Amino acid sequence: MFSGMMEKRTAYSLQGTDTIWICGCSQDIRFLHGSAQEELEIREIMWADASGIQAQQKGNALCLYADRDKNAFFHRGHLAITESEQIELKLPEGFHGQIYAETFSGDIYLIGMWDIKNLQTKTKSGDISIDRVRAEHVLVECVSGDIDVEQAVGDLQLYSTSGDIYLEDGKGNLHGETVSGDINVAGLTAKTILASKSGDIEAGFDKITDVVEMQSISGDIEVAIARGNSYSIDAKTVSGDVNVYIDGVNMVSNNGHSCQARVGKETTDNSPMVQISTVSGDIDVMDRC
Repeated sequence: MFSGMMEKRTAYSLQGTDTIWICGCSQDIRFLHGSAQEELEIREIMWADASGIQAQQKGNALCLYADRDKNAFFHRGHLAITESEQIELKLPEGFHGQIYAETFSGDIYLIGMWDIKNLQTKTKSGDISIDRVRAEHVLVECVSGDIDVEQAVGDLQLYSTSGDIYLEDGKGNLHGETVSGDINVAGLTAKTILASKSGDIEAGFDKITDVVEMQSISGDIEVAIARGNSYSIDAKTVSGDVNVYIDGVNMVSNNGHSCQARVGKETTDNSPMVQISTVSGDIDVMDRC
């Protein structure tokens, strides 16, 4: 621990609480599972003269406010090593409510498996990392940070401005957007909307069950789809190339810059549509190995 810093531990009863809301500044926020049955255990690494977290119960929500004045980029006129500031929250395994976490320049981590109702996380210059989560709704927002999710089940919304988006295994409707970052997602099975202006998009599908829409302006788009699905393809680019590497594909039209095709023996006019468009990027659609 750095000189001038201290560790503080507190605990709060979660009886009657179904929502945890926390707002920090430069601290990293880590969610873990603890051993207590009905308590939230908090461990803080902070400057010695900081007041630490202030807690307030609002109905069924426990609201936690970190010290914004002391935990800043500068402390007593000196540049602070903000990576040393941490807030660690240990929740019971039986907590299945809602988690809302927001920080300015710190990172947010959810470590382990989380089976909850809703999850919402937001940072400006920090990263967000999630191991595994199952929830009705998952909303993750970054400005300049990256989003990294190992596994997510539910209605998923992932937004970043200049950061990248990684989703290793996503089950549920997915809406992902970046401005200059890349999008790399896989394990998809439901309605999917992906967009990036100058970033590349890579998407892998286990199943095509609903509409798929992907668009980029100057980025490339690569789509890999598991064999055995039935769907239609509508892909077009202005100055790039469109390539389809799928066994048994039925080409309706293909001029190198646009392509309409059907895949699968059971494809009909009502089959799910995979719509892909770019301006200056290339488009590749292929069987997933």
